[in-house]
Amino acid sequence: ETVRKKLGIKKNNFFSLEFPPSTLDSVSLSSLINKISVAINSFKPEEIFLPHPGDAHSDHKITFEASIACTKWFRYPLFRIWV
Repeated sequence: ETVRKKLGIKKNNFFSLEFPPSTLDSVSLSSLINKISVAINSFKPEEIFLPHPGDAHSDHKITFEASIACTKWFRYPLFRIWV
């Protein structure tokens, strides 16, 4: 919530996928990709900020991989990815 406010992101433009912290390694990648894709398709962002792919936190690595899988340039050519 604090980060959302500091970045100036409106509440209706913030999506929680409702996964408990530190559990993404037990979630199927396809399930995560599906939930991220639904959020992207409903919001249609111009930019997406992602954790660095070399981050030591496993949830951050998994989030990066799933997000990249559903934001390929040929699927969403109109926005930039920020890592």
